[in-house]
Amino acid sequence: MGIKAFFSNSFETTDTNEVDYTTHFYANDYNTSKNAVISVGKQLGYKMTNVDDRYKEILLVSRTHGELIVTLNTLSSYEHSVDIKVTTHYVIAAGRAKKKAATFYEGLNRQLYLKRKGGEYGEY
Repeated sequence: MGIKAFFSNSFETTDTNEVDYTTHFYANDYNTSKNAVISVGKQLGYKMTNVDDRYKEILLVSRTHGELIVTLNTLSSYEHSVDIKVTTHYVIAAGRAKKKAATFYEGLNRQLYLKRKGGEYGEY
C-alpha cells in the first residue's frame, strides 16, 4: 500500500487492478442484487438513505463508518456488476476505506452468486 492510499479517506473499486478489490460480477437479477446490497449494508452498520433505480445507485451512510455508494450495472437480466465508492472520515485513514470495500464484497459473496471478479474469469 502506497503512502497516498494509506492516508486517503476515499476508495473506488473501479480505480484498482487488485482482483479482490475490483468490480465483482454476480449472476442474479437486479432486485435480488439490490436487496442483498441493502441487507449487507445493514449488517455492517450502514443505513440505506437513497435508492435510485434509474441510475441503479444505492447510498448507505453511517455516522462512524462513513458513506458507501454502490452502483449496480446491468449486463443482462441475470448478470450485474457491483462497484463501490467508499468515503470515510478518519484523521489517519490507514487504508480503512479499501478494507471496508473488501468487507462489503465478502458480505455480498455470501448472499449472491459470484460469477467473477474484475476482468478475470474463474477467480473465486
